[in-house]
Amino acid sequence: MVYRVAQQNNYDDNDHLMIYKDEKDDFESLNKDFKLLYFSTFRSEDSGVFLNICQKMQEIDDKFNLKVFKNISRTSSLQPRWTVEFIKNELDPYMKKIRKVFLCGPTSFLDDINSMLKEVNIGKEKIHFV
Repeated sequence: MVYRVAQQNNYDDNDHLMIYKDEKDDFESLNKDFKLLYFSTFRSEDSGVFLNICQKMQEIDDKFNLKVFKNISRTSSLQPRWTVEFIKNELDPYMKKIRKVFLCGPTSFLDDINSMLKEVNIGKEKIHFV
């Protein structure tokens, strides 16, 4: 279950304080094709919430060849901003299987990523703000 609170923004009426639950998305219903792509961006490595956990999860996934987790992280002070081309290249192998995209962060980040996802043909119905 995902609980979400969206700040005031320019998104449609569905993007306000609400509880979101989709019974079909519990862990028991995950199939062998499940994959979590975790994109995160931080000002610095020190400010990376859960960055060390994500890095360890990636190490475990790689070590045991699980292919269920992919960590894509960016430190804004060290790396360039993500572009539509970058997002498209990262998502391309999974485009037909993407069921949901969850976004959280500052409004400017949400606007940028939301726009990029639409440009790479991720439907609005798949994008959720947490």
